[in-house]
Amino acid sequence: MYRHDLADQIWSGFVFLALFFTSTFVSNAGISISVGLLAVLTLYMHYKNNYGWPILQKGFLYPYIIFFLLLFVATIPLFDFPSLHKLWRCFYWSLPIFLFYYAGAVRNFPKIFEKSTLFSMLFLSGYTLYLVVTLPEGTRISGTLSHPNLYAVLVELILPYVICIALIYIKQQFTAF
Repeated sequence: MYRHDLADQIWSGFVFLALFFTSTFVSNAGISISVGLLAVLTLYMHYKNNYGWPILQKGFLYPYIIFFLLLFVATIPLFDFPSLHKLWRCFYWSLPIFLFYYAGAVRNFPKIFEKSTLFSMLFLSGYTLYLVVTLPEGTRISGTLSHPNLYAVLVELILPYVICIALIYIKQQFTAF
């Protein structure tokens, strides 16, 4: 049986925190700090355990490269530096995906993914219920974001994962008997 050392447990904890913060948008500082520490710990674990560099699946990598190349090609003729800055920010905010991919490829973290997704949805649901009770009737709920529509998109992005995890869990419970 594999025994987790302290560094591995800390790394697992930061995978959880980074997934939680990036899926709830509770705090930009929380996202930046947790993802930054996750990057440092990932590099430490890479060199400590001599993990290889997993090759990204072509079904993920090619569309990603094509998407950003097309954005870059569309932005260059404009000579608009704010547009280039937005392109850079879009690329920068997509970088945590590679950290999560690497962590999942070298150490399978399905339970951490499941727990962080469920905890994120529980947090968002609990906060929404709190806002429903405390805000005046008829007020649109914006949750942890600045606009109600953005909050709706966030919940719509997380909800399918929660449903899939719940269905997998239910299926495992029924097949165990």
